[in-house]
Amino acid sequence: MSSENQSETFLTAAQVAERYNLSKMTLWRWCNDARYRQQGFPCPMKFGARNYWRLSELESWERSRAVAIKQPTTKPPKSKLSASAQAKRAEILAKPRVDHIIETLRDLTREEAKLLHKALNGPANTTS
Repeated sequence: MSSENQSETFLTAAQVAERYNLSKMTLWRWCNDARYRQQGFPCPMKFGARNYWRLSELESWERSRAVAIKQPTTKPPKSKLSASAQAKRAEILAKPRVDHIIETLRDLTREEAKLLHKALNGPANTTS
């Protein structure tokens, strides 16, 4: 037996679930769902009826996820606001005085006002 195999650390399902703050059912899904397997989540090894994960494989997966998070693959969405609405939004955010906001909003078209409201507050609840 090599010294590499002797020093290998294995984690139980409970330990892995605790490590990632997951339920055991979610951990089971991660192991059995193709979407997670495509993201490289390591498969457990079976010893008898129990699953064990190599700590080294989990750490490797964590490092790969950290690199993926630091390097976004998509560009941020472009603003739907017109250039004048973007400029007015910047003014509003720079000088959050109520009288200035009201004065600036009067100059917006109805559509620009809706888009600006959405950009500042998120989508409005349209249910009645």
